[in-house]
Amino acid sequence: MRHAFLAAVCLLSLTAPACDRRAAAPSTAAHPAVDYAAIDVLLQRMHQRLELMHTVARIKWNTQAPIFDPEREQALLKDVVERGQSHALDAEVTRSFFVAQMEAAKFIQESDFQRWRAEKSPPFTDVPDLPTLRKQLDALNRELLAALAQARPILNSPEGQHQLDDRARQLFADFEAPVRGAALQPLRR
Repeated sequence: MRHAFLAAVCLLSLTAPACDRRAAAPSTAAHPAVDYAAIDVLLQRMHQRLELMHTVARIKWNTQAPIFDPEREQALLKDVVERGQSHALDAEVTRSFFVAQMEAAKFIQESDFQRWRAEKSPPFTDVPDLPTLRKQLDALNRELLAALAQARPILNSPEGQHQLDDRARQLFADFEAPVRGAALQPLRR
């Protein structure tokens, strides 16, 4: 009797899953969860850099420096492309990403200048010196390179693109559409 009972339990345990009509939950071993934190880190660093552009604009306003500085931009691009290699980033990926960040930065600075011209704003008193700000931007650019390298594989998937759109909508809501569009363009597929 005991053997018959054990045989029935074994048979039932083998056939029960096949008889269960509910959809089986996907196995986490077969489809490991993607860690989207890398996208958040990248977007947060981009946001930080864009926020600093208001300070850059105040410095340029005070010194009457032009917003567009082609020599500085070329030096920055050369530096980030070289540094990107240590993160296994393709030179063109790095270049297009930072060109886009610089374009977004120019939108912010131009918008600030337009507002200050209309308001006839005097020079600002609460601005750091340019070398201090450049050190801060250089450190942030290094963080951006690391974050870009971490996020690239995730961004190549449809799920990563969905996450990018979702998080960018939240994290970049305080920027105007041209700023968002320029900054995010090289990340879109």
